[in-house]
Amino acid sequence: MYSQERFEWWKEKSLDKSHQDAYNKITQRIPPNGKIFLDVGCGTGEVLKRACKNTNYSLYVGTDSSESMINTSRENLKNSGIEAKVAINLKRQSQNKRKVLLFHDDILNSEIPYNFADAITFVFPEVYASVNATDETSHNEIHLGHAFLSIFKRVRVGGTFLFVPYDVASSPEREKRVLDNLKEIWDEDGLNLETCEFFENPEVWADAADSTKLGEGETPGYRIIKATRIK
Repeated sequence: MYSQERFEWWKEKSLDKSHQDAYNKITQRIPPNGKIFLDVGCGTGEVLKRACKNTNYSLYVGTDSSESMINTSRENLKNSGIEAKVAINLKRQSQNKRKVLLFHDDILNSEIPYNFADAITFVFPEVYASVNATDETSHNEIHLGHAFLSIFKRVRVGGTFLFVPYDVASSPEREKRVLDNLKEIWDEDGLNLETCEFFENPEVWADAADSTKLGEGETPGYRIIKATRIK
């Protein structure tokens, strides 16, 4: 859950050029057609807005655990000519007519139906932010793992999952380790890792905690990781 201070910070941050460029790259990797698109942790609605404009789905859904973010996303969409309704639940949603829904939901205790979406995005820049102690880091990593498992259950077999960590320090050696680790872990969960792309962007990387340091030969930026659910 965002504090009011963090909410205001992120609301402003999402509009700068570095983040706007990143949202464009993310949207370009969303499959262009399907029945249901789901943006988990939709924040201010930037990815959802672009998906609505550049893809062809019957139902677009953005979820967030913050009601302030849900309201901001709705206003952002409205200013772009996209009418979004706030849903009470996501069960039995008609797909006969193209529509956009926002839903207050915590992915760790989600009410989203299983096998729900053809494509899911999870753009979550603060997963590892503001943590120093080992026990706190482990706590955040455990929560990320739980979030992954929860999201995987919502992707239909054959559907696409896009995960975008923003606070990445990259080097050729690190990218190989990340790729090998993801392949091993996600394969066990029924996902086939397709691509893991790194994009240099110091401004987006700076969203990470002040304590985050670059190692020798490392470059700051973010990754776009794309996988398909195969079972």
